[in-house]
Amino acid sequence: MPGLALDQPIGSMTIGDLKDMMIEVVREERRQGYYIDGEGRLVFLSEGGYADYLEKQGGKLPSEVRAYFIDEQGYRAFYSDWTPIPEYARELSEARREIAMGNSHAFEDVIEELCLGRPMYKVIIANRAKERLDDVPRATGDNMARIISWLAENTDEIAHERLKGYRECNLYCGHYRVPYLLDRMNKMITIEDISKHDEVYIRI
Repeated sequence: MPGLALDQPIGSMTIGDLKDMMIEVVREERRQGYYIDGEGRLVFLSEGGYADYLEKQGGKLPSEVRAYFIDEQGYRAFYSDWTPIPEYARELSEARREIAMGNSHAFEDVIEELCLGRPMYKVIIANRAKERLDDVPRATGDNMARIISWLAENTDEIAHERLKGYRECNLYCGHYRVPYLLDRMNKMITIEDISKHDEVYIRI
């Protein structure tokens, strides 16, 4: 604190006392499983703590609560206001199985085709997502590719919208949603599917 001496009194406290008190407050917040970031948002150190906090917010949607959590891989994440309909939840489960069996494509091929440069994270796109990308209008597909490229370049800097109860995060591309999985260790994003928002999601 420029211009202030640590022994300058504030009432019965010195600046040094106040500094020590603030440090202790931050330590206590961390012990309780959360802290406050530079923008005044609550940051929970576990998804469970974040979920418990949301339950106590009187029916507010996740987007109305200034909070997020650090997931098991160290990503910043927050819950979506939307959840997949049961039929689509099953499709996402099937997409994960297909990806585990190696049925996917390197998204870098799409990036190269559009001359957008190489993303920081490697992006894998499931067969079903590739087929649906091929079916959308070219302008829509180009826009999706640019948004996915942006995601790959900014993965470590942004908070990801997580579907509550699922591993998937969600990316908005106009009227479409793109569910994806994150893998920090391998610096990889896996695109599971591409679908119209109003056909496969309902508000929680």
